[in-house]
Amino acid sequence: MYLKKFNDIIFELIDECLNYTAFKRLDSLIERKTKLSELSKLTEKLNNEFYLNKKERETFIELMTFLSECLSRKGCNDYEMPKNFSKSELDKINKEFHDFNSDPEEYNPKEDFSTTSDFIIIFYIKEKYSIYFKHLDLSKNLKKF
Repeated sequence: MYLKKFNDIIFELIDECLNYTAFKRLDSLIERKTKLSELSKLTEKLNNEFYLNKKERETFIELMTFLSECLSRKGCNDYEMPKNFSKSELDKINKEFHDFNSDPEEYNPKEDFSTTSDFIIIFYIKEKYSIYFKHLDLSKNLKKF
């Protein structure tokens, strides 16, 4: 898993959401800033410690959903993936996205995934983190034996 690469995307999209002033149907600007600031803090903690406690993990996943909703309400949702992802990494993300989305038949290995939708990549990252967090719980429980 590419934690730091994914976290960089999260930071970038938080900034985009905070700086885009024409969001419609969103809660107050203060609430948006508060929630996205919390997401930024948790993402920074993941960058440094690679770990969140159970409550932080739940909050992180909820805030990723909020970020996705925030991004899905703006006019253009195109997102250019960072250049530090190789073609094979992008293809793997594309394939896994369709698996997570329960439409594996939609996967096309010839599809260029270097540009996607911002809410799609956030959905994907959220799913990857959910798996990562489950593995953390499993390894913690195994240590008890």
